[in-house]
Amino acid sequence: VRDINSLARRIIAEIQGTVGQLNSKKEKSLGNGSKDKDKVLTIKSFRASDLSR
Repeated sequence: VRDINSLARRIIAEIQGTVGQLNSKKEKSLGNGSKDKDKVLTIKSFRASDLSR
């Protein structure tokens, strides 16, 4: 179970890294602001549900 949790945390960290890149791109082009916010919200909810397990 610990291996699965560590793997999930790695995946979440990688996803958050890509979201950080999207947010930095969003500052340059403000067209897709709402889409990026939706992605951040889904990742936060996924992380919370993963920790509750």
